[in-house]
Amino acid sequence: MPTTANITINSVEGNNAIKVIHVAGELDESNLPQFESAITPIMEDKSVKVLIFNFMELKFMNSKVIGFFAYLYTTLSKDKRRIIFASYNQTIHDILALVGLDKLVDSAPTLDVAIQDAYKLINPE
Repeated sequence: MPTTANITINSVEGNNAIKVIHVAGELDESNLPQFESAITPIMEDKSVKVLIFNFMELKFMNSKVIGFFAYLYTTLSKDKRRIIFASYNQTIHDILALVGLDKLVDSAPTLDVAIQDAYKLINPE
């Protein structure tokens, strides 16, 4: 039975180099193609320097999704682009920690902190 994930993508106000991807529901192999097709155009746009994934309303992700995030991290890192995971619950934290993705990808406790961190990444002082 397919699970449901709602995905919305926004630019940070005044800065198209930072995209915020809001993910709600559950991510698994049943909706991974939808997720990939939403993310791929952003990933291919070299003007986007930081992708913030707001997981505040994400309840679950499985190993197929983790694999996609690993691919996304590797692909973006080649161009010195970054990912930030924001606002995730204990379940998502445990999943990311189990596979070690929490050691590779930056994280932030809230979306506001993630946006501040993204600005620092694209405009280092």
